[in-house]
Amino acid sequence: TILDGLLKSMQIFQDNIDVRAGGDQELKSKHFARALTIIYALQSSLDFEKGEPVATNLLQLYEFARQQMIADLGKGIAEGTPKAKDALSEIRDAWQAIGAEVKK
Repeated sequence: TILDGLLKSMQIFQDNIDVRAGGDQELKSKHFARALTIIYALQSSLDFEKGEPVATNLLQLYEFARQQMIADLGKGIAEGTPKAKDALSEIRDAWQAIGAEVKK
């Protein structure tokens, strides 16, 4: 659910990043801040003692997403955000598949 919220905010940020091309500045700022807050929460919740290799990889992925959004904000165009969104979507899909298997 949290990952879905992150992906949604990243998409809204991406859709509104170019204010000169009709993007909404308020939506862009709101969802940029929301996405970074979610990323921070995800990073903070990682348990390195119980799942070190997975936690380290997730930390790197979340940091990649954060850096891409910040870079795109500075440029005013979405170049890295779509790439980060795609990578996070793969993780979300994998978690959903695992959840479906566990329910069986």
